[in-house]
Amino acid sequence: MEDRLLALKKTKNVNTAAPEMVEEYTEEQIKEIHEKYSRIIKTMYAHGVMADTKLLNDAFQFAMEKHKGALRKNKEPYILHPIAVAQILADLGFESDLVAAALLHDVVEDCDVTVEYLTERFGKNVADIVDALSAVNVITSADPEMEKKDVDVLSDVKLLNEIEKNPKAIYVKIADRMHNLTTIGAFPYAKQRAKAQHTREILIPLARKMGVYRLIYELEDLCFGIENPECYRAVKEKYEQLLWENRYGVKEVQDYLTLIFFGDSLDSVRKSDSLSKFILSCGYRKRYMESIFRNVTSQVSNILTDLEKNICKEKVELYDIYFIVKDECAFTAVDVFFHFYQELLNGPCRITVTEIKRNAEDTRSYFVLVDCYNNKYRLFVEKESDYLNKMNGVILGGDLGLKKLGKIDTAEPGESFKPFINVYRKDGTMVQIEEGATILDFAFAIHPEIGICARYALVNKKQEQIPLYAKLNEGDLVEIVHDSHKDNPELNIPHATIRWFEYVRTREATRALSRYLEKHVESAKPLIQVHDAEGNTYEIETGSTVLDFAFLMGVEKGLHFKAAYVNKSKNKTRIDKMLGYDDVVKIISDASDTATPKFEWLNIVKTQKAKDALLEYFNSVLKTK
Repeated sequence: MEDRLLALKKTKNVNTAAPEMVEEYTEEQIKEIHEKYSRIIKTMYAHGVMADTKLLNDAFQFAMEKHKGALRKNKEPYILHPIAVAQILADLGFESDLVAAALLHDVVEDCDVTVEYLTERFGKNVADIVDALSAVNVITSADPEMEKKDVDVLSDVKLLNEIEKNPKAIYVKIADRMHNLTTIGAFPYAKQRAKAQHTREILIPLARKMGVYRLIYELEDLCFGIENPECYRAVKEKYEQLLWENRYGVKEVQDYLTLIFFGDSLDSVRKSDSLSKFILSCGYRKRYMESIFRNVTSQVSNILTDLEKNICKEKVELYDIYFIVKDECAFTAVDVFFHFYQELLNGPCRITVTEIKRNAEDTRSYFVLVDCYNNKYRLFVEKESDYLNKMNGVILGGDLGLKKLGKIDTAEPGESFKPFINVYRKDGTMVQIEEGATILDFAFAIHPEIGICARYALVNKKQEQIPLYAKLNEGDLVEIVHDSHKDNPELNIPHATIRWFEYVRTREATRALSRYLEKHVESAKPLIQVHDAEGNTYEIETGSTVLDFAFLMGVEKGLHFKAAYVNKSKNKTRIDKMLGYDDVVKIISDASDTATPKFEWLNIVKTQKAKDALLEYFNSVLKTK
């Protein structure tokens, strides 16, 4: 693996999926591009960052030239994507090198540009960040038949290796993913969910290592909106309704807090207060939808009937309040806040601290405030540097312990301490299952026979087939599609294979699968998942060839087989090529031609169906001679 990654650095990347192109952008589009780029510079100066306009202008013009005429799936000029990524980083107050790298982050992967050229023109720091972010598309150009999952794994390994050397690259990667997730609607739901799952498994743990919680919140919320759009919509609509219904009381409390902590122009007593001068801000921020959803699901026994009624002012804090104290203050931020607590308690808004909770998103503690209107708020009390470090992250040199992100096998006694998530059956009733569990684990949790006969799942009322190995998320509404017959078990059609041990995570599912395979080991032939050119999914025995796949699609298709293409390869593949998991195979056949199978095909095919079809054909031909 390491040797292949080292070889990548010396080879120019080639993107095999060319974007849609136009001759020229419209005047309106060009105006929008330049206005959005100008906003980046203004944002940097507003944050007190001395923007290197020469570097940034050069990066912008170069990216414009390389992405000229390219469109995204939503028909927008492609250059608006790197500009949006750069804007996210400018909003966070990052320096010019990182913003320039964001503008250039796709030119190696998508355009005819080498890392060496970027180093010469923009400097090693910018080039190294872009290199760390570039997918390993060179592998697919050298071996276009490689399975996409293997390419994705290599891309992740390269990213992790490069980020250990250049930690700032993770900020560009996260900003890139944030913008991609906001514009992912043009893709099928299964692909959207897979991208969200990759974000949760790779990028969010990386972001946690960096402590960049502002971006973590955004990523989690975007993933939630993709994975569970109906629940996201329900939570958002109910939450916005709560804010609207309580807007006057909330505004009154906000004004009162401002008066208590900062006073007004006539308040000489407040100005003379020794601690008031150290208060930097007391700002309101709207809650994230996933945060609210996570808070209320523990009280939801049926997601179809109980979700919205649990989003109420008695159970949901309306806003996050950040009480930030300057670093030079000798007292703790908590001491400063409680210096004013008696005034809050006895004032007209009667603001009370009712409890202390821990924030599930980033393990910080917060106070729950309740006002005279019974509105609740989450209050985070911090020094300025602690707040900035929590929200924007801290670069602690090259060693961030990223190697610890790998999966760790746990001892059996620790299994009982695993966290659980709430997942729901198609009728809306709740099932608790271990965090990290898959759809197959859920099928076994419902009933062992449903697990053994499971085929795929429909998730969150979407009609696209989600594979059994897909991981579940908090609040998923799951319908297992299976071939189990409760009243007539003799009609059950098992689909369990040895490979399923890679899919299950819970002890219960592993035990049920083991017991089944012990009794049916002969019939449980290992199967792999393969797709045709139209996107239809098939299961075929491990070790099967492309010729076997042709016969699986239909006997006539197999007998009239002409050629096959695997994955993105433009070259005909060998007829005896062994199929890999998730391969996409295009079979070329012509039923109008006379079938011309060869006897040597009997030595190529591995499945009984293909062998029987060939033997029947040869016997019929020989009888007529």
